[in-house]
Amino acid sequence: MELVTRMEEEAPDGYVSFVDRHLVSLRFESAQLAGDAWHAEEIYPEVLSDVAARWHRLELLARWFGRQSAADDYLRQVLSTRAKRWRAEQIYEVEMVVLKADAVIEPLKTEAPSTQSAGLARYKRTGPGRSSIGLKQARFLSPLRRPPTPRAEASIAWFHAYEAYRRRKRVAVVIALIVVMAALMNLRATGQI
Repeated sequence: MELVTRMEEEAPDGYVSFVDRHLVSLRFESAQLAGDAWHAEEIYPEVLSDVAARWHRLELLARWFGRQSAADDYLRQVLSTRAKRWRAEQIYEVEMVVLKADAVIEPLKTEAPSTQSAGLARYKRTGPGRSSIGLKQARFLSPLRRPPTPRAEASIAWFHAYEAYRRRKRVAVVIALIVVMAALMNLRATGQI
């Protein structure tokens, strides 16, 4: 038995089904808390990543202690915490009074771009054709399969949680090495080695 559970690189099926069950309601609640669906995109992926980071503990709570709603409760708790944090980070409008107007500055005169550079700028702005291999092959996919959105959201959230796990693990190893080196230097300085 491991003291610290390892996190798999791929999202487990239980987490994917959890995201599948809660994704629509989570998006809706995030949109209500944020005010619109555009800003909900800033909240609910972070919530899913937080749940993914604690998924093993939540499964253990459900299995060992019979708390079947542990993941649901944690999801609600993280959603409210993330929404409060998101609201606190928002920039609100501030009223300003201008006491003295600045002098009007003349705009710089620029030459009109040549036709070649204008065409290049238009290409950069619009980009190449809006078709991809995925869109071309979409007609060959079976319509009976599960929609990819919950699996994609679960995979992205799991990836972010896995990267945070790896980062924490590296930091813990570096701190442990520093502590061991400091202890060895202390023992050497006192002549015990």
